[in-house]
Amino acid sequence: FVGIIIGDGHLNSDTKRIVIELTDLDLIIKIQKLIRSLFDLVPPIRPVIDKRPNRKIKYRISFTNSVIHRLLNSIFQIPTGKKADIVLVSSLIFKAKISCIKSFMIGYLVSDGGKRREEAGFSTASKQLWQDLNYLLFVLNIKYTQERWINRKYNKEYYGTVFSKESLSLLMQEWRS
Repeated sequence: FVGIIIGDGHLNSDTKRIVIELTDLDLIIKIQKLIRSLFDLVPPIRPVIDKRPNRKIKYRISFTNSVIHRLLNSIFQIPTGKKADIVLVSSLIFKAKISCIKSFMIGYLVSDGGKRREEAGFSTASKQLWQDLNYLLFVLNIKYTQERWINRKYNKEYYGTVFSKESLSLLMQEWRS
């Protein structure tokens, strides 16, 4: 759950609202079930239509809970508001058992990972998150390649990591067992 929030979630500071938004309806339904199993809550799933041309429909889970919000913000160090440049992996994750690290990485990758150069990977605007995630891949014995580039639209450095689809499959298989 923490990996999902870091990947495609948002913490609102004023309302203590937790929001997750994705284009994959099947995945958002699975996340809704995860929230139910973790917190005994069933937040609604609502479509979000982006009026810009050629945009997919997004699906949003949004709920207000000050205790969960505080857990994510204070304990897992997920910032409120815009987090893209400053988010990082909590020190708790680094100290966790391998099974928890795998779960965290899978949560992050299903929400914010994707196809990169015919392989698997992710990109981020947060240098610290990039370094943290690469370290976790190292801990999980997954070989990867690092990338950096300047995003022309924002004139800002971005960071990416690429690893084999086979590594991702092995991570998923081990996690399921």
